[in-house]
Amino acid sequence: MTRAGYETARLRLARLRVEGDEARWVGARHALQISSGALSVERVGIWLFDSSHKRIDCQQLYIGSSRSFGAGSSLTANDFPGYFAALGERRAIAADDARTDPATAELREAYLVPNDINSMLDTPIIRAGQVVGVVCHEHVGAPRIWLQREIDFASTVADMVALIFEQSDRLTLEASLAAHNERSLENQKSEALRRLARAVAHDINNVLTSLSLAGDQLAARGDPSVTALAENVMHSVGLVHALSKQLLELGRGPASSPELSDVRSIFEAERPALTAILAGRATLTFEDRTDSARVMMEATEVERVLLNLTANARDAVQAEGHVSVVLRNPTAEDAVAHNHLILEFTDDGAGMDDATRARVFEPFFTTKDQGSGLGLALVHAAVIRAGGSLEVESSPGHGARFIVALPRAE
Repeated sequence: MTRAGYETARLRLARLRVEGDEARWVGARHALQISSGALSVERVGIWLFDSSHKRIDCQQLYIGSSRSFGAGSSLTANDFPGYFAALGERRAIAADDARTDPATAELREAYLVPNDINSMLDTPIIRAGQVVGVVCHEHVGAPRIWLQREIDFASTVADMVALIFEQSDRLTLEASLAAHNERSLENQKSEALRRLARAVAHDINNVLTSLSLAGDQLAARGDPSVTALAENVMHSVGLVHALSKQLLELGRGPASSPELSDVRSIFEAERPALTAILAGRATLTFEDRTDSARVMMEATEVERVLLNLTANARDAVQAEGHVSVVLRNPTAEDAVAHNHLILEFTDDGAGMDDATRARVFEPFFTTKDQGSGLGLALVHAAVIRAGGSLEVESSPGHGARFIVALPRAE
């Protein structure tokens, strides 16, 4: 290849960008493909050392003739000490005849001959001053003499792979930090709302006390018209008092010694009530995939979660809808510790858009014509108070799935 050709290939390498951990190998595979074409090499692989630096594994291998990718072999320092020493000492291993070159000859029987490799050009991947791996160019067929411009280009490829890994790690760290900051802001907002709820409930109760006394005094006069007015006042006081109790629940902090409850037993006890809530709107199914359903949460809080999530599903589904409740152990997709229990509510209702889903747990937020907007806020507060987490997955027309993670009892 001409000098201009190598510069074009370098420019293509420089334009490679990744957007997180999942994309790092996408960028790395592009680099291997570019390098294979630029150097006319059949096999190009990325090999990375393990934590002990005693083994090196081929994480990605590009085969030029088939334009395919796969994983390769593993080599150990005990079996190939000379090759491992050369990897740590040289900026590039340019073995024109790999089967006789002192740095690579010991690979002959185990690796070179079985893969029809006669020439190798290895350049180390260096991160933070340490050799973490190598980009290995393996020429199949007759031995070839590596030119200096080819060695320089191979070194550029290794440097670009290192940059791809660095960029991937940085973006992954930034995403993790952003998620942490978002959770921190949400926690601060929730705590501020809890303090506000406690303060408002306290002031409301003071007013309710005065209204109750006034209502009692009116009723004691014995005048029928006044008594009827007093009853209306007391009825309104009762409604506001119920709202005040909900505000106090929203503002309550975690218990000093959490109560242990069995979610399975509570669900079975509440099943008639849950079925009644859904009557005429949806069917209810329950699946238990756990050995133990004991969690660190008060029984009344578990009941609140079950009742409110069921009522929310009822309002979301149309006639002949379906609500599924599953108790299960967490998986890798749940991003919670293994010592949690997952309570999963799924409905086939109208679903939510992104704006609604982002606010669904906010106190007083509701898309319904009637309702206080406290139901899901109370569920969220109860779950967080127990040391758990609550997530929702939904899109318009595809229902919703509420994923409750609760700390399992020891």
